[in-house]
Order: sequence, then C-alpha cells, then structure tokens
Amino acid sequence: MARLPLPRVTLALAVGAACGLAAVAGAGGNLVVNGTFESGLVGFSSDYVHTPQGNVDEGTWWVHPPDPGGPWFGTQHTPGGAAAMSVNGDDSSQAGQKRVWYQTVAVKPGKTYRFSTWALATAAGFSGYSLRFAFDGVVVGGTIVPTQAFTWEEFTTTIVPSGRTVEISIKNVSGITFPNDFMLDDISLELVVAASDLNGDGTVDAADLGILLGAWGTCGACGNCPADLDGDCAVGPSDLGILLGDWTG
Repeated sequence: MARLPLPRVTLALAVGAACGLAAVAGAGGNLVVNGTFESGLVGFSSDYVHTPQGNVDEGTWWVHPPDPGGPWFGTQHTPGGAAAMSVNGDDSSQAGQKRVWYQTVAVKPGKTYRFSTWALATAAGFSGYSLRFAFDGVVVGGTIVPTQAFTWEEFTTTIVPSGRTVEISIKNVSGITFPNDFMLDDISLELVVAASDLNGDGTVDAADLGILLGAWGTCGACGNCPADLDGDCAVGPSDLGILLGDWTG
C-alpha cells in the first residue's frame, strides 16, 4: 500500500505542570527502548500472545516487520520508518488486566516526564480500542477510544515519578471480540526541562548560569541561540532574570 499522508489527532490524557516559565520535552532523548518498533521485537514485554504470522486469534500481537504477518494498516507512524505493533484485542474476562505493552525505564525521582504514544484503530469509538495508560500500575486519565478509524492519534500526559524506575503499561479494556483491532507506534517518555536548563540535566543551576554568561551578547544566529530565553536575539539581563527565576540549585 502506498504511504499516504494521514490526518493526526492529539488528545491530552492529563495536564501536568512543568517547571519554569517555558519547558521542553526531549532532553536526553526518548527513554523508552525501541518505542518505534524499528528494532523489531526487543525492549518491551506483553501479556498478550505473540503470533508472528499475524491475526490468528484474540489477545495477540505482532510487529511487522520483522514478523511476516501483515499490519492492520499499511502506513505506520514513524516518519521514514517501516514497523509498528499490530494488536488483536483480548476478549476474555481478563482483558482489563492484561498489558498489551509494558516496559520499565530508569527515571529521576521528582522530575517531570512527558509520555506519548500513537495508536490507530480499524474502527472508531469503543469497538476500535479502549486504552488505559498506567505508571507503576496507577492509571492516569480515563479510558481512551479512537475518534476516527485508520487515523493515527497521539495520547499524552505528564508524570512525576517518586522512584528511580517506572513501569509504563498500556491495556485494552473493552473485552469485545470484534473489531477491537489496533496498532501502536512511537511510544516515548522524555524528561521535561525548563528552557533555562541549558545543559538538559533536569536542574537549573550554576552549570546553566555558566553557559548563559558564556553566551552573553548578541546571538550569532537568532534561531540557534539556546541561552536567548526571551527570544530577542541577544543574551542579556532579561535572560539572566528568567534563569534565576527557574533556579533549582
């Protein structure tokens, strides 16, 4: 099937505050291993049954490629990628307990992280999928259903872990037989940092102050001047005030 541009929808599971006047996700990159599925079957686990040949029963999953079974839809979400996880939703009495996908990742306690995943269903509404997202078993937000069929939709939330690891899990709780078929792709967890956290280590401190002072003056390139926190194409007292206001030490 030809790769066509797809409509994409973003839905917020929950709203979480990030530190600072402005904040960005992505410092240090995606902490989820193989969230794009481009490395095949590594990095994640599932309570569902792996069926490499594709759709043969309820409560199964496969990743194409490398699995020979074809995907539910010919266009996955990752730009330039080829793989995604296809799922035939579980219809047993245990559907609400089974994790379609889960992975434990290392995090920094007390820091804010942005979680994101993209899903595509073969039908809109409850019958497409009924997803819940949990962190260390605690569900965040309500049950999510697709607004459209064959459309990649993004679901996001922010979390603040209390420990040094967090288990991320995705469950499909509908328990119906048909259609209940969907795909997952581009699962990510990224540290959210203040724009003034110039070295991206999750704190605004002396190291960031040193970077800002080292960049003091007119920016050489306005669009590529991280220490220009107020966007006026110069690093000066206003930027220093923003950094100090975000100070965490």
